[in-house]
Formats: sequence, structure tokens, C-alpha cells
Amino acid sequence: MHKGKVTNFHPKSGAGFIKSEDFEESVYCHKKFVDKERLGVNDQVEFEVEEGPQGFKVTTINKIKKLSPLLKMALIINELSVEEYNNFCNECKKFVSKKNFKDNVSTSKLRNLFSEVLKINNKPIDEKVKALAMLRPKLAYYSGREPKVSFFMEQLDSMISEIKEPNEVENFKEFFEAIVCYKKDAGGKE
Repeated sequence: MHKGKVTNFHPKSGAGFIKSEDFEESVYCHKKFVDKERLGVNDQVEFEVEEGPQGFKVTTINKIKKLSPLLKMALIINELSVEEYNNFCNECKKFVSKKNFKDNVSTSKLRNLFSEVLKINNKPIDEKVKALAMLRPKLAYYSGREPKVSFFMEQLDSMISEIKEPNEVENFKEFFEAIVCYKKDAGGKE
């Protein structure tokens, strides 16, 4: 697999171009891959290529999902100092107060997802990580059904894919609880 960064898009065809240290020229990425992976300029990607008459073109591609500082803190919430936890709370409040979140992610959707997370957290310790991973298809469904919430569902999906230990499931629950609480405080879509 090669790694690179999406540099730009063709204005008419919607195809993308990827810059990688492995190739001198930018690599062509068909629109179907751009749409499937919801690629944007500067997204980091892993990809495979084949050589054609006009150069290399992408045959498979995956967006490399990076966790925001807030989500990284959430994964280690039980290890945060009081000062770091207060910073985490401030970041949660800022996150849910952003117009995009406030106007598009409903309190009821958050509560429904939080209910799922609580059920998962109450499972036997050896089942928690797998049960949380099984929430990922539901997040994809919500993204497809309501594209306006896909930014948040994709962040949750990225975070869940990083969770490997049962204590991280508890951290995820604590993070989600903070999001639900601060969303209620911030108002917006019910």
C-alpha cells in the first residue's frame, strides 16, 4: 500500500489527484473512489495503483482517519489529571456548541446512541470491545440516512475503530455522556 495526500480535484469530472513520495507525478483517483471515501483536499490516504497508458491510477483507496485532540483525550479520560479533565470538558462544550453540530445532531439521536452505548458498557468485560465495534454499521447507516450528521458519525466511527481494551469502552461511555450533557446545555436541534 502506498500513502499520500489528496491535493486537488478535477473541476468537471470530480476525479481526485493524490501526491505520494512513491510517485513523481500525482496519481489519478476516479470519482467513484472520491465519492465512496468522501475525500477532501488534504485527506491522508492509503491506496494501491495500476499503471495505464496515461500514468498510474488508483485501484483501491482508504482514507486514513485521524482522531481530533478531543477524541484522543476521550480515549484516555480515566488517565487525565484534574486540569486535563477540565480542559476535556471545555473542548466538549466547544465541540457541541459549533453551529454544524448544534443545528444538525439532534438531542434525541444522541440519547438513542447513548442508550446503545450504555447497553454495551453493561455487557461482560470480554464482550464490550466487540459489541462496541458492532455499533459501527449503525453509524454508517445514520450517515447515509442523514448526510448532515455524517461528520459526527465518522468521528465516532474513527474513535471506535481505535478502541481495543474494555476500559476504553468505559472511556467512550464517559465521553458520550459528556457530549449528551453539553448538547442539552448548548441547545439546538431537539
